[in-house]
Amino acid sequence: MGISTQTITVDLSKQLARPQVVRLGQGDKSGTTLVADIYDNGAAYNLNGKTARFSMRAPDGASSYSVVASSYSGNKATFDIDETYAASIAGKTDTAYVEVLSGSTVICSTSRITVVVYRSASQGLPVSGAYSDALEEAISTFAEMQRAFADMQRAFADMQELVMPPATTTTLGGVIVGDGLDVASDGTLSFEAGDFLTKDEASETYATTTELAGKADAIHSHNASDITDGTLAVARGGTGVTTATAERERLGLGSTTGALPVANGGTGATTAPGARTNLGAASASEVNDLQDAVGTVDVQTDGDLQTQVDTLRDSVGQLLVRVSRTVTNTTFAANAVSYIYGDTLAGYAPIAMYFDFTNMSGYTSLVPSAAQTNGTNTYARVYNGSSTASTGSYVSTTIFMKV
Repeated sequence: MGISTQTITVDLSKQLARPQVVRLGQGDKSGTTLVADIYDNGAAYNLNGKTARFSMRAPDGASSYSVVASSYSGNKATFDIDETYAASIAGKTDTAYVEVLSGSTVICSTSRITVVVYRSASQGLPVSGAYSDALEEAISTFAEMQRAFADMQRAFADMQELVMPPATTTTLGGVIVGDGLDVASDGTLSFEAGDFLTKDEASETYATTTELAGKADAIHSHNASDITDGTLAVARGGTGVTTATAERERLGLGSTTGALPVANGGTGATTAPGARTNLGAASASEVNDLQDAVGTVDVQTDGDLQTQVDTLRDSVGQLLVRVSRTVTNTTFAANAVSYIYGDTLAGYAPIAMYFDFTNMSGYTSLVPSAAQTNGTNTYARVYNGSSTASTGSYVSTTIFMKV
């Protein structure tokens, strides 16, 4: 066992609250014993059946040293450090740790350990790179200065070909000297008064410019409200006239108080009979004659419809016949469709059919379809949308036209 015993704490999780330092002396001969307390995440690690090995890289990074523990106790491993190899190079290294092995296989290494090797005063041993940090720093600083100087030289060369951007009211830049200005060899800028307007001339020019600013361009547009005089031609979207009467006459619509001609969409008249005459419509007497041509026959359930219609036709020669028949003791089933058939008349064709269900119970639930024909009879479908059957009587009306 060495004269100097140093104890360190290491953890296989590689996390410790403070760094561990081992100090060795260059030129010592097995004078140091190192005791390592090994933990795993803060818990003592049992080294039973395991091998512990201390390994470090020399301060100059060119060589390494390792030694297996000479004894074990629980989580403690004791190493006899041979300074002949471990301290052959003076300096400092942060690459040191304890390895745990199972057989020849490394299971895990611990947190890193700092090893300081103090230089011997009597031995002519080489000094590691760690002690030449100041020199290396000076060399690095000088190299940086050289690079900075080279950058300055390049920047100066770039300035010889500098092209400034044009100057503006807010941006500093270059200015090209124009007409009326002179530049002396020393860069002085001057001008001749004759190249510029006098104060009075400038005032007159300003007044003229201000007056012209209020004038319209040769080609311009106006809002409609700006036009208060004159007549706008039809070609420009106007009427070419200045009064409504003249415009009606121009469009062929007649005078303001006269009738609108038929050719222009009117009747050409100021009275209803005159309008009907001008439009070729039927007169009131002709309408009355047409109404007289419609006969009405009301037939009960057991009535002889054909005989009544034949008598009516022979007596007055009706063009249209309206037949109304009352049908009693009728039932329309609930939530079902029923069919109603109309009458047939020889010499007449059915053209319409409608019904009056007001005497049927729940008549508001009865919905008839439009009348249809199967070539012989006229019929309609009636849907009872109620959950209750509808009973009573109804009136069926059919319109026939003479053929």
